[in-house]
Amino acid sequence: MSVFRLAEEAGAAHSEDEAMWAARLAEEQQPAPAPAAPLAGLDLGRLARPPEPLRWLVEGRMTESSFTVLGAKPGVGKSWLGEDLAIAVTTGRPWLGHAVPQPRRVLYLDAENGEDLVLRRLRQLGARSEALDGRLLYSVEPLLLSRGPDLARLQATIEHHQPALLVVDTLASHAPAAESDTEHMAGFLADVWTLARRQGCAMLLLHHLRKGLQGSGKDDPLDAFRGSGHLIGAADRAWVLDPLAPGEPRFILRDVKPRQFPCAPPTRVTVVDDEVSPPEDRRTRLEVQGVEPVIERGYDTFLAAVLTFIDAHAGRPVRTADLLHLALSMPDEPSKRSCDDWLSRAVAAGVLHKPKRGLWVRAQAPLEDDHEEEEVPE
Repeated sequence: MSVFRLAEEAGAAHSEDEAMWAARLAEEQQPAPAPAAPLAGLDLGRLARPPEPLRWLVEGRMTESSFTVLGAKPGVGKSWLGEDLAIAVTTGRPWLGHAVPQPRRVLYLDAENGEDLVLRRLRQLGARSEALDGRLLYSVEPLLLSRGPDLARLQATIEHHQPALLVVDTLASHAPAAESDTEHMAGFLADVWTLARRQGCAMLLLHHLRKGLQGSGKDDPLDAFRGSGHLIGAADRAWVLDPLAPGEPRFILRDVKPRQFPCAPPTRVTVVDDEVSPPEDRRTRLEVQGVEPVIERGYDTFLAAVLTFIDAHAGRPVRTADLLHLALSMPDEPSKRSCDDWLSRAVAAGVLHKPKRGLWVRAQAPLEDDHEEEEVPE
């Protein structure tokens, strides 16, 4: 090896040593981090004062600074409901028969529907510029709320517009990883919901139901939400929108999680077109057709028939298939899904008991040894 090569390598090593010592010196000269501030905690002195009255955005449905999740199958009508709510809050008109105390500002994030469709739908629902008066800020930009720059834009928008309600349509469009990943869901709630709440803003999150449980009446509806562990735990309210008939704009809105105030009864909602309006300027409204009476009346009628049938068999366990057959004699002929739901509800209410899979008795009936049979298929 030549003298020149040795000198070159020695110089390179010396340069590396100098760089390493310079880095260490710069690190040592960095100021020590400030000590972490302790947690402040709540002002528990407020417990001595009477509780403040609820501050309503929509009376009986949504309060200020609350978090609501609306779940439904894709294409069922979540956006219709969310947009109609946004128009009601910004104009002060009632929503689904519930009063809106005063017009408030709304920020609507929609990454699923294009500009032309949104404008046509808002016009259909009766939105007019003079009535909105600048209070509705509707964005169709594709924000990904798991990214720092998009979160910063959301924060800047909230601070500028000062909305009382933030609508996110949908979670799958704005934070897709949060639907299936617990860590991403926790991050979405920590970033987006904390940001909204800190600004005194309520949030409505439009969300898809898990495919395996969409419309499954015998399961707890709270289990049907994707990412439900963190999502439903953080939510103040949870609504489920179920279609009444395939392909028809008729739904049941169910309030399935009470917090702060009781659940509203299941409400029939129909999207109705104004027949006198011209096709090119069609007017549409969400019409409430009362609460869902068939559920309660059907449950009571079915349960009465079931108990009569069980008593007629001297209290011996009866099969699920026999109980489902009773529905054929009911006026509305409820579906198997409804009957399964009612049977599960009767067990939860302490009226019925299942000694084995596929067998049913009154909950208070004594279980005898000769009732212990093999499991009966459902």
